Amino acid sequence: GLLDLKPTRLVLDTGAAHPSPHYKRFLAAVKRCGATCRVAHRGQTIDLGGGALAQVLSPGPEHAHEDLNNRSVVLRITYRSAAILLAADAGVEAEACMLEAGLPLRSQVLQVGHHGSDDSTSPEWLAAVAPGLAIISCGRSNSYGHHSSEVVSRLRSAGARVYRTDQDGAVTITTN
Repeated sequence: GLLDLKPTRLVLDTGAAHPSPHYKRFLAAVKRCGATCRVAHRGQTIDLGGGALAQVLSPGPEHAHEDLNNRSVVLRITYRSAAILLAADAGVEAEACMLEAGLPLRSQVLQVGHHGSDDSTSPEWLAAVAPGLAIISCGRSNSYGHHSSEVVSRLRSAGARVYRTDQDGAVTITTN
């Protein structure tokens, strides 16, 4: 996995233990790489160095969601005047909680939640984030049916330039 390939100092977890073999492999990889593992919660700020900060927007105290996607760790990374929102697998329920909490969401770049599926990227969320660039991470011909053409249309109508990893490959963001 990624933890075996990339040096890692900190791993943020949702705190929702899961009996799946995937989660057990994840925990073993965290242990092998020697990273500190913390349970993420709204309000944490992580200094990434060089002036970059990551703010944890979700999960919040109200996140007793049974759906693990809605307990995803959502980060807003800022560097100078640039902001990138990493929505992970968050769906509309988690989006609504972050909107209700009045969190700073506006970001130039949005990693679209839940692979661009139709249970993410609500119109209200999109209006609050107002991204100029949206990235959907999804595989070609994946069995989940991700991404939703409706979500892509909604992003484009909001003025975002959309990149999809199934069509465009890896996407690298650079800021000055």
